[in-house]
Amino acid sequence: MDRVTPQTYNESPKVGKAGINIRDYVSREFPEISRLPGCKPLQQILDFSFGALLNLECLSICGVQVLTELPESIGLLESLVELNISYTRIIKLPNSIIHLKNLKVLKMNRSCITKLPAAIGMLEKLEEIHGEDCSLEMIPSDVARLSFLKIFKLTETRVEKVPELPPSLISLYVSSIVEVEVLKMSDLRNLNLFFPTIALETDIYPLRWIGKLLRLEYLRLELPSITSIPDLDHLCCLKELLLIRFSHCNVLQSIYLSNLQKLLELSLSIGSFNIQGLESVRSLRCLKVSSLELSELSGLERLEKLQVLSIDCCPLLQTLPNLSDLKCLKDMFLWSCRKLVEIQGLDRLKSLQSIAIGGCSSLQSLPDVSNLKKLKYCNIECCSEGDLPGKEAQDHDDLS
Repeated sequence: MDRVTPQTYNESPKVGKAGINIRDYVSREFPEISRLPGCKPLQQILDFSFGALLNLECLSICGVQVLTELPESIGLLESLVELNISYTRIIKLPNSIIHLKNLKVLKMNRSCITKLPAAIGMLEKLEEIHGEDCSLEMIPSDVARLSFLKIFKLTETRVEKVPELPPSLISLYVSSIVEVEVLKMSDLRNLNLFFPTIALETDIYPLRWIGKLLRLEYLRLELPSITSIPDLDHLCCLKELLLIRFSHCNVLQSIYLSNLQKLLELSLSIGSFNIQGLESVRSLRCLKVSSLELSELSGLERLEKLQVLSIDCCPLLQTLPNLSDLKCLKDMFLWSCRKLVEIQGLDRLKSLQSIAIGGCSSLQSLPDVSNLKKLKYCNIECCSEGDLPGKEAQDHDDLS
């Protein structure tokens, strides 16, 4: 079989200040590559082509599984703004990447990348690093020099500890232990901590620092081995809060919401939570609770702007407050709450468009929902054999 060299084709791709997807380009211009074993032919094409792409701003090698490394000539692409090596078998980036002085976005999701260049701080304009579900093993301490870095996403990696990070960060998504003493990110807006397998004790790894991120707008914590919930009472700018899988909390945990008056979405899943101050969160648009050990939702009736209500698998829930004042409610999902005996005010929710109720074996009656003119979908099943007047509205799409 003939060896593919730069001499086997006439010229490199002609692109100006634009972008190129290598997989599409090679498939179109060099179909013979797919018939050759190994990645050497493709590496030779890249090495030859990069020298002619000096104005290239966006380079995507996403999904090119045959490629295991990038040529050093990538350092010639001094105009490059975005580099995407996601879904590849590339193990490491060449040292010449530090010459990409205009690079702002680096994507390596689900790649085989194991380490970043030790001098990554020389990418002085870098704003975003995306490495979700990749093979990264360590983060160089030089990352602290990235003074324009705003988004840092490294979840489900092999990284054990995150070093000092620049204070410019706005969004941080990690599944590795963050050194508390180096967190100086007063401008942080979005925080996602996801530790599915790491055993954490709050005495060893306290979460009190979260309460000091006063500009935080989005907070997602999935910490199944944490034994207590951090104090969130001072996060007055918070708009979205998700607490998931606090399954090792052996005692009832109180969540205080009274100061979170800008909160728009609240999602609580898998844990023993005592929700305090729900009635104060008047701006809330979406409330989702799932697999919680709670017997009531006090304050729910005061959420006049609520549009979505989802309550799933709460086996101890016995009562709900009268819902008639939830004038903006559009979607209601109520499932597997086997001790719930009554739902009041359902027939007065004039904005309601969708209802799904099931697995509530103690439910004896429902208000008649046939007068809800905006209702498009109604599914009521697996409830008691008692009087359920809303049941005839099932498949409400046919109603006018």
